[in-house]
Formats: sequence, C-alpha cells, structure tokens
Amino acid sequence: MTDQLRRTWRHLTFRAKLLLALLALCSAAITGALALDDAYIPWGDSRHIGTNDNIIDSNFPSWFGSAFKTGSGVWDTNIPAWYVSPDASNEAALGVLFSRSMLTNSLIMKLGYLDSSNSSLFLDMLLMTNQSVVVTNLFNNILTGSGLGTSRIFNVSLADTNAMGLQFRRGAGSITIYDTLLSPDGDGDGFSDMEEAIWGSDPGSALSIPCAAITGQVFYAGVQSGVIHVLAATNANDWASAYYLTMSLPPASHVAPFTLPGLPLRRPYYARAWRDVNDNQTKDYWEPFGTAVPVSLYLPCNSVCQGGRLLC
Repeated sequence: MTDQLRRTWRHLTFRAKLLLALLALCSAAITGALALDDAYIPWGDSRHIGTNDNIIDSNFPSWFGSAFKTGSGVWDTNIPAWYVSPDASNEAALGVLFSRSMLTNSLIMKLGYLDSSNSSLFLDMLLMTNQSVVVTNLFNNILTGSGLGTSRIFNVSLADTNAMGLQFRRGAGSITIYDTLLSPDGDGDGFSDMEEAIWGSDPGSALSIPCAAITGQVFYAGVQSGVIHVLAATNANDWASAYYLTMSLPPASHVAPFTLPGLPLRRPYYARAWRDVNDNQTKDYWEPFGTAVPVSLYLPCNSVCQGGRLLC
C-alpha cells in the first residue's frame, strides 16, 4: 500500500456524528445587581404621540427620561416612523434622555431604519442639562445605502462621559427611522441586564455572562487507538480551543457521548473531533478527524439546533 493510499485509508476510517442541542444554561446567582428594564421607542406610532406632537409618550422604565424629535423631521403614522425629506434644508434630529444615576457603564442599542442611499445619519452623545452635544459622530455614517429596511445593534459606552442622552442626527438626504430599543448593560459585558436576568447570569459582573452547552456523540469505526479530542472552536480553521475535552471510546462501543459546557452565547462555534494517535497533543494531517456544521448559540435553552455529520 502506498503512503498516499495509507493516508487516505486512515482518514476514511474515522466517522463521527454530532447531535447538536442547547442544554441548560450555566447557573449563576444574581447577587446585588438590579436588572433594569428595556426601553422600546416606537417612533411615529400615533398611539404614542402625546399632546406635545414632538414627544413620544409610552410606558417607559424608570431609568428612561424622554424621547422626542426636533427640527424638520415629521412623524409618518402610516408606516410608523420618523421621516426627513431629502429636500429638507433645516436640521433634524431625534433625541432620548435617561438617568445617569441608574445607568453606569453602557447601553445596547438596536435601531430599525430604512438604509437610504445618498443619505447620512449620525449618532451623538449629548443632552446634558442644556442638551448640548458632548461626543459627536460615534459610529460615522450609520447608513450604507442598501435601500433596504435594516436593523443594527450598537454598543454605546457611557463609562467615560457624563452624557445624559443620545441624538440621531440627520446629515443629508432622506432619513427614515422606525424604532429604537435601548437595553442597559450595567457591567459592560455586551449582554443587557434583562438578558442576563433571563439567562441566569449576574448583570453586575462582567465575568458572569450567559452561556450554554453543546452536547452530542462521537462515533468511530476505525482501528487506531489514542485519546479523542472534542472541541468547539470559534474560528473556521482552528483545531484548538479553550472549550474542549478529551475522551476514550469504551472497548465494547464505537460511540461515546460528550458535553462541552460554558460556551458564551452570541457567537458561532465549529464543533470538531480528532484522534491523537501519536499522543503529541496536536492534530496531525494524517490522523482521523471530523467536523460538523457551524453552530450559533443564539437560541433559548429549550431550542434544538440543526445536527451535522463530522465527515473527513
């Protein structure tokens, strides 16, 4: 048997199957941190336009102050939105105010808008007591000109400023903003307080974040021996990860279950396995291996992901 055929045979003797599912989340007691409610702003919704036409009136949480428009923008109540005509010559902006005694580190902001072409929209940090701008143009032009209805998420740090609000400022062209969701993130870990309360992690500690587990089975029908490495990589080309385990198949079985716990949510994982025949702790090109379809841990813990086959 030639070396090439031998290498090919060694690869084809390894088959593995992963049944991918989200299990119970990592448990974490919430100690001393208050989970603040989210604030949803339905711009242009006629049910929430108060007696002052410039102000959105809704059942906002206690940390939230107000939501309003200024300048030449108008409410579009047919498809609820804030709209600025491309011909408008005056300044136009949306503003929100909030309490800095309750908000400390950051906000997670989800913005729904029409991604208009030949237009520009900027986000400023502002609204001290005199509503002046204190930080301008946080993310450059938000619009890319796709012409599509779009939703984007921004992490807005409050840690190094005494700003008490945000401003969506029209630069040029047509602007349409449908809604905004503001979610306090007290520990600045990229997960809102409400998310952490729901998932069971601590909204007051950046070391405690929502996480889940991948569980499944490895099946091997070959003749090689050696420890099997199972891992969840965060890069499409990696065969090493902080999330891994080693296992041996029992002599009477070609199948072994596994669980990889503690995987932070909101990121993709590449579930992989390989057999360390020469016991050098490194995946060599000739050793049996397999990989599954990528898994994105974004779902609730009772949801099941699509399974995948680990093929050579």
